[in-house]
Amino acid sequence: MHRLDRNSAPTPACLVKFQAGVHTWDDVRSTDKQEIRHCLTDMQGERCAYCESLVTERGHQIEHFRRKHRDHFPQLTFQWSNLLLCCDQRECCGHFKDRPGSQYDPRDLIDPTNEDPDEFFWFHESGGIDVRGGCDATKAHRATETLRILNLNGHHGLRQMRARQLKLYKDPNVDVFGELAAWDPSERREYVMGELSATASEPFCTIIRHFLQDLAE
Repeated sequence: MHRLDRNSAPTPACLVKFQAGVHTWDDVRSTDKQEIRHCLTDMQGERCAYCESLVTERGHQIEHFRRKHRDHFPQLTFQWSNLLLCCDQRECCGHFKDRPGSQYDPRDLIDPTNEDPDEFFWFHESGGIDVRGGCDATKAHRATETLRILNLNGHHGLRQMRARQLKLYKDPNVDVFGELAAWDPSERREYVMGELSATASEPFCTIIRHFLQDLAE
């Protein structure tokens, strides 16, 4: 999970046609959903807003950050601020969050469009995610709950995919990374900044970013 800038994408014009309490999500036509997906892709690329996997490989859905069910937040069904692009996997992310019987306080869930997940999480080379050191009790609780609610740490396949993506990035550059500690600090930071920019659009970019940030210190 990484920070998303909703202002970087246009609001789907089709949303003005729908009104909570009058329409349901079933009233949204496929052409409208295509427009919404296009705007979401402008904001976050072809990556799941939660696990960062490629939705072109793992399927996708238009995700309601706050559940649209009548017992939850039906008033937010057509709010642009409540929509994300999410993978279509049942064992994690949006489907896992909204599965029958799932219970959580929605205030605990970290919204990547309004908060910076880097303030809550640290990704390890193993593919696992820890609560970032130095978090206060409230942030630590929300980080732990977000990982549980979305199953971002408990899903073994996701941990493997994150670790594999990092390995694919590291292997061609292993000699450079071994030499970085001997570089002048300013040159090392310049190199890391360039790599951060170059990998920002990659799937599972956060594990690469945290690896690079470690090198810059």
